[in-house]
Amino acid sequence: MKFHWKAEKESRERFVGETGSIFWAMSYVPQSFLPDVWCIFTEQSSLPSLGDEELIRFLDGLSRVLGYFYTENIYSFNLSIFSGREDDHFRINAKICPRLIPRPIGNSDQTYFQTIHKEPYSVIPPESVCKKVREIFQK
Repeated sequence: MKFHWKAEKESRERFVGETGSIFWAMSYVPQSFLPDVWCIFTEQSSLPSLGDEELIRFLDGLSRVLGYFYTENIYSFNLSIFSGREDDHFRINAKICPRLIPRPIGNSDQTYFQTIHKEPYSVIPPESVCKKVREIFQK
């Protein structure tokens, strides 16, 4: 089964770019206080199936996303990569979630909504930052 991201690419609301067959977009359901970036390996379902070329293209895209974080003075992030077994119904995907550095009073960027109620929210809509991420990503 092939996955196509035509609708996201055409709307350009959250589409960031592509590095080879790897699709990059702003997550439509951010998991952190600031919008996070979603990466989908459109042709691979498991980490063992990745070759050197896919790894290089992933690292290239990740470097571009971190370049955006740098322009926004974001120096901390979480990255999770989700892999499965060889399966036509699953694709490797990753989330890069920016984190805020605690202020001198030591507060966290995680709120009770996230930790107690398990309800993520973002103070900035992903669509509002997508254009800037895309510009830096495509340089």
